[in-house]
Amino acid sequence: MNRDYTVFLKKRLTPHFINGIVLLIKQYPEDMDTVYRLMYDPDTTVSWRAAWACEKLCAEFPEWFLDKRDELMKYALGHPHEGTKRLILSILNKLPVTKPISIPFLNACFEGMFSPEEPAAVQTLYMKLSYRLCMEEPELLPELQMLLESTNPEYYSTAVRTARKNMLLRINKTKKKCFQKN
Repeated sequence: MNRDYTVFLKKRLTPHFINGIVLLIKQYPEDMDTVYRLMYDPDTTVSWRAAWACEKLCAEFPEWFLDKRDELMKYALGHPHEGTKRLILSILNKLPVTKPISIPFLNACFEGMFSPEEPAAVQTLYMKLSYRLCMEEPELLPELQMLLESTNPEYYSTAVRTARKNMLLRINKTKKKCFQKN
């Protein structure tokens, strides 16, 4: 059976249809690389929808994306389409953090957290990724905390303000645990 995912992804997609593509890839795992490569398709519609399928697949099979982490980091940071960028960051957020962490990626996350050019969903993913990266290198947590505390939340959306507040609570909780251990 010839499975032309480009044709599938060009059609109007619903969550139900994307789930069908995901089920097809689960049935034919050898197609995973084909769909992954379609995230790089010049047609924004195809790349966005391929990223959507990959994000759903990553939730179940993160191991399929582990060797693609560095490539995904670079691609997310330079991607002009907000929806595709959000999905790629979501894939990265589902992957376990490895050492050594990517300092250039962490710096990009720090910059993107409060960038007015980024949509709220991307800003909050940058916050979550920053926190997860800093948890692997705890000496970086104070820097993240300082960035979060020094930002005036009134200029941001409710989603970003809430994510900022929750992130500060998590940092303080983590610091308490570390203090109690020592």
